[in-house]
Amino acid sequence: MSSEGNTIIHSTLDEDYYFFITDKWKKKYHFKISTFVVSSGLLSEAIEVIESKPKNNPRTFQILSDFDVDIEKAEMLLKAKIKKGINRKHIKIENGELTICNDEILRGKIGWTDDLSDTEINENWQGN
Repeated sequence: MSSEGNTIIHSTLDEDYYFFITDKWKKKYHFKISTFVVSSGLLSEAIEVIESKPKNNPRTFQILSDFDVDIEKAEMLLKAKIKKGINRKHIKIENGELTICNDEILRGKIGWTDDLSDTEINENWQGN
């Protein structure tokens, strides 16, 4: 890891390790875990490794700890956060339709791209 001004550069080739975890539906997930120094403490981060569908956005989980934290304890908290995250389902299929699950909470990521080739233009839309 090196620092250039306010930018922290962390090499995932040298300091990370792989972690495999299974959700309550028996689906196996693969994460790369790393802990490194940031300006306010230690950041433990897990990034999902997706090999079969590379266009999918990987899940990321993070825990920010004090500088003097036991790294093993911080990474155990991170793994507990991963376990909680992968065991949540927010959309289910009922009678052939998608519905929001019982907790009525929908989580997700909003992505953005310059590629508008699959975008349909609605002539009636009135933007403000």
